Amino acid sequence: MDSFAGKLAVVTGGGSGMGRELVRQLSAQGCSVAACDLNADTLAQAAAVARAGAPPGVRVTDHACDVSDETQVLRFRDELLDGHASDHVDLVFSNAGIGGGGSFISDSAGLGAHVRHRLVGGVLLRPRVRAAADRQR
Repeated sequence: MDSFAGKLAVVTGGGSGMGRELVRQLSAQGCSVAACDLNADTLAQAAAVARAGAPPGVRVTDHACDVSDETQVLRFRDELLDGHASDHVDLVFSNAGIGGGGSFISDSAGLGAHVRHRLVGGVLLRPRVRAAADRQR
């Protein structure tokens, strides 16, 4: 991909860390972004920073969502497609995750949490965005 301009990206975990920076950099390069995060306050701040640095016509939306909860992911999908008046998503950055004091390698509970938040959220979101876009065609 030579340019992000004119594309629509989804960034999970967009309220802090790498997700926040993805939202900022993508929007600065002309990519509209639908960002979600568990923490609505930090996500709103990240979206405001991204909007301030984005060129005209770029839309940045923020959505409170726990990507391990299918009902919330479905709501997020519907909101982002409506909010961006789009029938498709070009890019999905499945960045949402949680951190803790243990090792995800040696602590089975830690591994389960990482799998639920990072992998399951992305697995739930991607096919549902595609299916919604296919239905709208």
